[in-house]
Amino acid sequence: MQRAVTAIYRTHQTAALVRNELDTLGVPRGYIHMIPETEDRLPEGSSRDVGPYNQEIHDLHLPEDDTRTYQQAVKNGDYIVSVDVEDNADLDRIKDIMRRPEDSRDIDALDTEYAGAEYIPFRHSDAPPYTEGQRGVRDPGSPGERGHLRGYTRSEPMRDRTRD
Repeated sequence: MQRAVTAIYRTHQTAALVRNELDTLGVPRGYIHMIPETEDRLPEGSSRDVGPYNQEIHDLHLPEDDTRTYQQAVKNGDYIVSVDVEDNADLDRIKDIMRRPEDSRDIDALDTEYAGAEYIPFRHSDAPPYTEGQRGVRDPGSPGERGHLRGYTRSEPMRDRTRD
């Protein structure tokens, strides 16, 4: 069984800090996904084109409603960090690093805000669709855990991932 943990941050600086701390913890770089990878500040009142990031968001293999929330967050200038976790012994340390409420977004609140937003599908033209076992199923939140992190469980490992 494979797990994933995601968070949404307001700034590239915080997302990059989280990625670097995960790297220092020993999480292989290929297990850490930051979308967008580079800083992309938006002028006040504008939004990003999700198109260049849509494949990366879909490659996280999340439920459609959650994918919609992540698409809209990126569109509105936020940054996603997602970590594939194969060793549950590291899960609590990874969550501790990713809890940065001073600059993270409440994903539960964003779900509500973006509930009516457009879902942008994506299909790899050169690869078969992933199986239902590869799609993450949202974990129930831990007691007392705020909506700044979201965990997922997959019954099958994701394929075609670069592992460093």
